[in-house]
Amino acid sequence: VKLPAIISDHMVLEKTAKVPIWGKADPGEAVKVTLNGQTAKATAGADGTWKTELNLKDSAPGPFEMVVEGKNKLTIADVVVGEVWVASGQSNMEWALKNTLDSEKEIAGSANPLLRQFLVKKNPTREMLDDTEGTWVAATPATTGGFTAVGYFFGKKLQNDLKVPVGLINTSWGGTPSEAWTSVEAIDSVPDLKASRERLWAATGEFPAKKKAFVDGFAAWLKENAREDKPVADADVFAGVDISTDGWVPVKIPSTVAAPGLPKTGAVWLRKDVNFPSKPLANVQLNLPIDGYDSVYWNGKLLKQTTYLDALGAGNVRKYGKYDIPPSEVREGKNVLAIRIYDPVGTAIFTNDPKAGSISLAGEWLGKAEYEFPSLDPKKLASAPQTPSNPPGPQNVASFLFNGMIHPILPYAISGAIWYQGESNSGRAYQYRTAFPLMITDWRKQWNQWDFPF
Repeated sequence: VKLPAIISDHMVLEKTAKVPIWGKADPGEAVKVTLNGQTAKATAGADGTWKTELNLKDSAPGPFEMVVEGKNKLTIADVVVGEVWVASGQSNMEWALKNTLDSEKEIAGSANPLLRQFLVKKNPTREMLDDTEGTWVAATPATTGGFTAVGYFFGKKLQNDLKVPVGLINTSWGGTPSEAWTSVEAIDSVPDLKASRERLWAATGEFPAKKKAFVDGFAAWLKENAREDKPVADADVFAGVDISTDGWVPVKIPSTVAAPGLPKTGAVWLRKDVNFPSKPLANVQLNLPIDGYDSVYWNGKLLKQTTYLDALGAGNVRKYGKYDIPPSEVREGKNVLAIRIYDPVGTAIFTNDPKAGSISLAGEWLGKAEYEFPSLDPKKLASAPQTPSNPPGPQNVASFLFNGMIHPILPYAISGAIWYQGESNSGRAYQYRTAFPLMITDWRKQWNQWDFPF
């Protein structure tokens, strides 16, 4: 006998008459489930799956031990019975308690053995999955920092009012549209949503081959035209904190990285002083909206290099480089941001204002050439392979999150769902009048609980 991840130690079961318990076993294997003196039985089908139900309508809170027996015996410890809520949607649900105001005080006093969370692993997939990864954890100062903040306060309020254990199934992902959380069956019942799903599924399926063709073709083009990058001998000469900037020229950012003395193709360095009046207490996020292949240095230390090999991925083309700098790496006063840009085809562009935290880095930078490529015949230049259009990230494709993050927890008995989402559908706001109720109805059908509150 095997059980899905969500049926595990420290789980919270719904206090209701029909609580599904399910799993896998050998075909034909007899399975017995025992909890607090109650026994339920099942027989594994030809596909090895089995399911039975417990009646916990009149159950005490516990904790109990649940035993599942087939040819082997599994013991699930510390099972409690109360309310179970799915907490889902995008970033406002994903937002962790540790990131909230006064979180240190709340977390320090959060010990609560009857408030628990199961965090569903992020897993967008074309195939419908039957299981996920995750564990049930009780609220303690060591664990609650990772709870969904909305879910935590919701559960705490429920528990205070109802005096029962509360379980939160946290299945959320920032920036996702509601269609991603809806089954194919439901999506395909609406013609325009079906057409969009089919288009995105095709684009997602075709992208790996297109990406490989670009990478292989671009590598061959670089070699054929002697346009391969020449590794920098000593980055400190350009990225060092205290180097002389004599001979560097002013460059206006955001814009095309161009100025007298800078080549159109080759390798160019940019640098700018970033001044902090005091050391920050949290990570500083660098936002560098560069359309080009760059290597980013902070106070002489390389943060990340992006090449044509990793400039493509499911999601947007990597134009916006985002880098978290820990407080220990930020100096009070002057810090130096240096960027090496390798351009084998055309001049790089800053598409928007760069920032370091809340500090705008727009304005004058300093630039210097490392090397320049010889001019190339315009036809040869135009023959450089073009990066293929990227499909959305898999988490934004219709039904992918349902398949990988909702279906694996079905049919776990729940009281209802709390949801925090909508921003990622705002560009198609009128359509949301159809898409959002469709998802709610779909979930109620999938759970076979047609009246659960949402």
